[in-house]
Amino acid sequence: MTKANAVKVERAVRAAGQPRVKKRVRRDAEKNGFMLHIPATIDYSAAGGSTDDPRPG
Repeated sequence: MTKANAVKVERAVRAAGQPRVKKRVRRDAEKNGFMLHIPATIDYSAAGGSTDDPRPG
C-alpha cells in the first residue's frame, strides 16, 4: 500500500469511527449518572414588557 493510500484509509476509518465513539461516550456517561448539557439560545419575538415574562425590558 502506498503512503497516500494509507492516509486515505486512515481518514476513512477515523471518519466512520467518530460517531460510534461519541455515541459510546454519551451512553457510558449517562449510565454513570452524568448529564450532558447542550447550550441553546432562546429568542423572544415580542417586545420587552409586552408579556408577563419576567425578562428585562
